Amino acid sequence: MAAGGNTAFKEFLEAYPLPSSITLKYRTKAVAFYREMLDVVASGRVFNEEPPSPQDGAEVCEGIPVSKPSSWRRFEDGFRKASEKTKVAFNSVTASAKDSYNKINSNPSVQKLKTETTRFLVDAGESIKSGTKAAYNRLRHKEHK
Repeated sequence: MAAGGNTAFKEFLEAYPLPSSITLKYRTKAVAFYREMLDVVASGRVFNEEPPSPQDGAEVCEGIPVSKPSSWRRFEDGFRKASEKTKVAFNSVTASAKDSYNKINSNPSVQKLKTETTRFLVDAGESIKSGTKAAYNRLRHKEHK
């Protein structure tokens, strides 16, 4: 920003009868000159060229692209690419985790452990249920005496 800035740019353009179309305005010789001057000054070199005359500066250059991606657009593109790479990596890790889960689950020892654990929990639940019912009946029986 030390080499340019919006105010300096606007003041520079005041000398030129530029087209009202933004697309055409940024393709004029005046803007091309200013862009080149900024690049040179920003890189630490000395810029000694004379600016174009008002008539020459207002001419549209055919060699300048209609629109150059802005830094925000480049950021969005980079973010989109990074997101895509992250998605690919996530899908790869997820697939690997699913494969590992399936391998572990299909192991006979794991199957046996799951079956025994389930049986134990069902038996424990039944034991708790019957013990609670028996305790309730005893308490209820004592109340009626």
